[in-house]
Parts: sequence; C-alpha cells; structure tokens
Amino acid sequence: MRRTRAPPSWRLPVSGPWLPRCYFLRPLCALAHSAGRRRMRCCVMVARAIPKTAPRRSRLLYIEDHAESMALVEQLIAGRKNLVLLRAADAVRGLKLARSKQPEVILIDIDLPGIGALEFLKRLRAEPRTQAIPVLALGADAAPEAMVQGLEAGFFHYLARPIQAGPFMEALAYALEFAALERAEQL
Repeated sequence: MRRTRAPPSWRLPVSGPWLPRCYFLRPLCALAHSAGRRRMRCCVMVARAIPKTAPRRSRLLYIEDHAESMALVEQLIAGRKNLVLLRAADAVRGLKLARSKQPEVILIDIDLPGIGALEFLKRLRAEPRTQAIPVLALGADAAPEAMVQGLEAGFFHYLARPIQAGPFMEALAYALEFAALERAEQL
C-alpha cells in the first residue's frame, strides 16, 4: 500500500503516534477543532492505496448565476489542462448535470435564486450516485461562524467572496484528491 499525503500547506496533524495521521484544510478545520467539533466532514484519512492509472480529465461543475463570477473561475482554471469546467446557471440544471456527467467536484454559489445551495446539497446527498461528490460552497459571508456552519451543513469546504486564487486552487486540488481517493476506494 502506498501512502499518500496532502501537500505541506494543507496538513495539520491531529493524531497520536498510534493513530493514522489525519490532515485538515486550514484554517477552517483548525477553527472547527478549536471550537470543540472533532468530527468534521473535511477530515480525510489519506493512508489509502491509489492504483496507478493514466491521468484522467476531471470535471468541475460550477453552479453560478452571475456571469462575472463564472468568467473569473474560468480564468483561474484555464491553465489546468486536466480539468473540464461544466457550467449551470441554477441549482436545477446543476442537479441534472451532476446526475448525468458525474463531476469529480462541484462549486456552488450559496445565494442562488430558486433552489438554494443547502437544498441542492440535500438532494445531491440523497442519491447514491452523487452522494460522495465533494461540494465547495462559495458565499459572501467571510465570518468564521458562516464557514463552520457551511462545513456542518455538509459542504466539503467554504470559500468566501471575493474569490482569492490561492485558497481557491488549494481547496479545489484537495477536493480533487479526495474525489480520486473515493474513486480508488470504489474500484
């Protein structure tokens, strides 16, 4: 079994010498741990075997109703040749795309009109084919409480607006790694 580790900028060991190491996205998980919440969804055990396969093009589904935000994310991932961006203007179309295309990661605006991000997440988790897809939330509230609430609701990570390239790319890379581990576990 090959041991896979998250890059140093993402890891925060929180285990004793007798336990497998567990790594967390920072600063959100560090904040959640300091608040006494020990079992967060962002906790990922990384000591799993990964089969050696050819690199595959990953799909990112972005559900956003503002064209400017969509264009910004397109620019941020333009250099990633192994990443395909799927777009949806609302949660209903996003849910249809998630069912049909099975993206590795979903990025959703918290403040969508109609079906909101929380209802979208609930419907996504209700279906066996889509329940393991990591969902990154994008919201206007940058308060730590909003971020912790987003994680407790079941989002893989919460990003605050305006989108900053570094934290966005880190969260995306970590979510893609998580999706690859989940896919390898299903094989």
